[in-house]
Amino acid sequence: YATASQLGFHNDPSDLTCLLCVRAAKTGGVSRVASAAAVYNEILTHHPEFLEPLYKGFHHDVRGEGPSGDFDEVTETRIPVYSYFEGKLSCTLNSKAIATARVKMGGTRSALERAALDYIEERAMQPDLRFEFMLEPGDIVMMNNFCVLHARTAFEDWDDPARKRLL
Repeated sequence: YATASQLGFHNDPSDLTCLLCVRAAKTGGVSRVASAAAVYNEILTHHPEFLEPLYKGFHHDVRGEGPSGDFDEVTETRIPVYSYFEGKLSCTLNSKAIATARVKMGGTRSALERAALDYIEERAMQPDLRFEFMLEPGDIVMMNNFCVLHARTAFEDWDDPARKRLL
């Protein structure tokens, strides 16, 4: 909602994401979804070495919305990308929040950490794992943030404020 640029695969920090299209953009803004479990299975099959850094997780930039309200605040603990809760696989991925937290904390990610995060994006983009759709006015989509990754293409908006994209 804050940028017209392309958004990579992620999930939001809530149980559920609901999007209602009130107005579509002039062009672009195609939604993409992928099963976090299908991506996980690809990791298990092809790159099990990625599991350790993904289970260990990463600090996230909370963008001023944490307990202190400080814009430079990051999560106190690492948040696993993949974990199990009550026997069910769960995914928490926000590469941008991970990257900006790293900048705020200083240092760099290891080559293995970078490769693991890149592989998730790469696999989620594969046509056999992703589904694409265009939200039109009146369409609504609901996604479980623990098992679905979502993304969208860049879009061009209308100049007229009354016609601008509104989800």
